[in-house]
Amino acid sequence: MKKNLLGKKIFTTIIIVALFASLVPSIRGTFKEVNDVTSNSDHHPTLVGKGPEEQWNVTFGGNKYDVFFSVQATADGGFIAVGGKNASSWDIGGDCWLVKTDANGNMQWNRTFGGTKTDNGHGIIQTSDGGYILSAITESYGAGSVDAWVIKTDALGNEQWNRTYGGVGYDLAEKTIPQTSDGGFLITGSTISFGAGGRDGWLIKINATGAEEWNKTYGSANNEHFWEVHVTSDGGYIMIGFVENSSTKHRDAWVVKTDDTGNVQWEKTYGPANQGLSIQQTPDHGYVLVAEVADTVFGGYLNAWMVKTDEDGNEEWTKLFITPQGNNRFAVLHNIQLTSNGDYILTGVTNAELPVYSKGDLWMTKIDAAGNILWEKITGGSAYDSTYTVSVTSDG
Repeated sequence: MKKNLLGKKIFTTIIIVALFASLVPSIRGTFKEVNDVTSNSDHHPTLVGKGPEEQWNVTFGGNKYDVFFSVQATADGGFIAVGGKNASSWDIGGDCWLVKTDANGNMQWNRTFGGTKTDNGHGIIQTSDGGYILSAITESYGAGSVDAWVIKTDALGNEQWNRTYGGVGYDLAEKTIPQTSDGGFLITGSTISFGAGGRDGWLIKINATGAEEWNKTYGSANNEHFWEVHVTSDGGYIMIGFVENSSTKHRDAWVVKTDDTGNVQWEKTYGPANQGLSIQQTPDHGYVLVAEVADTVFGGYLNAWMVKTDEDGNEEWTKLFITPQGNNRFAVLHNIQLTSNGDYILTGVTNAELPVYSKGDLWMTKIDAAGNILWEKITGGSAYDSTYTVSVTSDG
């Protein structure tokens, strides 16, 4: 699967229906300054059973490593998922894998794309012609060791075109590939081939046929990376990821807001988070994000952190979710989405233990607009179970 270059492990997506100038970062707080602490070691027992009931679940794969990174509802009421298939480990080998199901999760078709090395699909959207466009990474093709990769298919998953983007270094595309108002698309991730040095945050604008229109890098001589990009209500873009502090070698959550040509309008770092993982714009034109934080107070390894900001990225409130006790335990929320009534749905992994993949449970929680937990769902067996993305369906 994807090379674990950035300190973040790869997690299996589980489709859930009806329910993942120069830069001068600063560390602006400690855990004791975080407001609205959820002070429990086992989530909210009274809320765990109040979530929606499971309607179905399905698994796909063979006797190797198979993973979905992104899932979306399709125009026909089914689902489309993208990830990697037939890897020899989480980080090595495998092909980009596209799976289409009906409304009940029954596979209708699947397609693989790739060569002899590691090729993974990360993000997907359905296009206006009924086909699909995938953001991916490839070691098999392109100019360097790893390149960003975009594949366009028809409605049945047959490839129509593909293009690679990058230079001789490691250049990565992540899980979002939003469409812009002119019919083009955005690719975000990070690049070693270009920029100010080290690894830089990277944004690429392509047209409807994949031709690059422009690309921009963000950051300094330290390491930076973006996990997501979204189009904002003013036509600009919002990106989230991490930036390293050069003096402490500590990572901060990093959000960058740009105009429609990628010029920075503002950027913020949020300590004590190690990295920001997912962001959405809210109806008041502000933003809500989830991040992971090292636990130096409550006796765990990693906790999940949620931040609500105004339209300029200034914090309005924060919420910390406490890891189950034990210095090798962790809980991370990987993805956040808005629901139709203005609440938030978040998903990830909890009750997890080091080493990663040894144990963990699927974790989904719903939060109201003020940051109050409405319900939690924790599901899993004796091994490692996690989600990477969540998608709100037409029936709620």
